[in-house]
Amino acid sequence: NRVVDDNMSALDAVRSYLSAATVAVQNTTPEFADDMASIEEGRALNAAHSEYIIDVTRTLLDVAVEQQEISPVDTAAVARMIAGLGSEFARPEVMPTLASTPKDAADAMVEVVLAGLPRGAA
Repeated sequence: NRVVDDNMSALDAVRSYLSAATVAVQNTTPEFADDMASIEEGRALNAAHSEYIIDVTRTLLDVAVEQQEISPVDTAAVARMIAGLGSEFARPEVMPTLASTPKDAADAMVEVVLAGLPRGAA
């Protein structure tokens, strides 16, 4: 089962990829998030994982621009923002403030951002 399929549009690939990536935070408890944040190796692992997700997301957004699915935007900024939502929402101090799970909140906000991107060639 591939998360990203060759027949998907680039934006559908972003949605699918980030939805799969946020599965990692789906069952995060505040206690686990607090433990990971308090251990240097846990912070390093989370940072490396986040950078990888950002890189893949930026590449997919670049393809969306190349294929004129969206107008040119700062894909690095968009990728950094939407790819980091799962980890941001899984922070121990953030989790209790959400009306949903970190995964559901991240997936919903990805949809809001992607829907707001300008469409077509510039």
